[in-house]
Order: sequence, then structure tokens, then C-alpha cells
Amino acid sequence: MLEFEGLRVNATLQADVKALESMLAIDLVWVHASGKVDSKVSYIQNLAEKKARYKSMFIEESAARIYGNNVITNGILNFESISPDETIAANRVRFTCVYRKVEKKWQVISW
Repeated sequence: MLEFEGLRVNATLQADVKALESMLAIDLVWVHASGKVDSKVSYIQNLAEKKARYKSMFIEESAARIYGNNVITNGILNFESISPDETIAANRVRFTCVYRKVEKKWQVISW
């Protein structure tokens, strides 16, 4: 699961829409540290349109708990976001991510 989480982080950093389409659940609820909430569509659209851009992103620590077809991970994510005026902001956030297995593959349902 932690390997999949790393792949998802890399897909976000690279704005890899194709990879994210399969990694994010249709009913995704993504709550940003700022309090902004995204759906799967808005999350991917913001990356594709470069409204959300990142210079770097890595998981400092993460632990997983498995409950059948559901997994909860908790950890710390470090990332540098790039604002519209090209200012780079360093961020370090604690996160909880919930995954579920759908048709033999994992998807993020909440972050």
C-alpha cells in the first residue's frame, strides 16, 4: 500500500492525469490543508490546467492499517507548491488517506 501511495504522490507531482484517473475514486473527497475541498474531477482538472503546481513532493513518513478492502494511511507529506506569481512555498502537513479496493485495484477515496 505504501508503494502505491508513493506512486500516487509522484503522479500528482508530475500532473499525470492518466495515472490519477485510475488511482482516484469517482466519489473522492480531497480536503486540502487550506480547507479547500476537491472532487476527483476538480482535483485532476486543477492539475491538468496548472492551477495547482508543485516543485517537489515527498512522504516523510507513512504507516498503513488494513481493514479488508479498505486501508487507512497516516503520515507526513512535504511539498513545495508554486503559486501563480511563481512564488514557491514549502509545506509540511500531516495527512490521513483512505483507500478502497475496487475491481482488484486500489483507489483513494478520501484525503
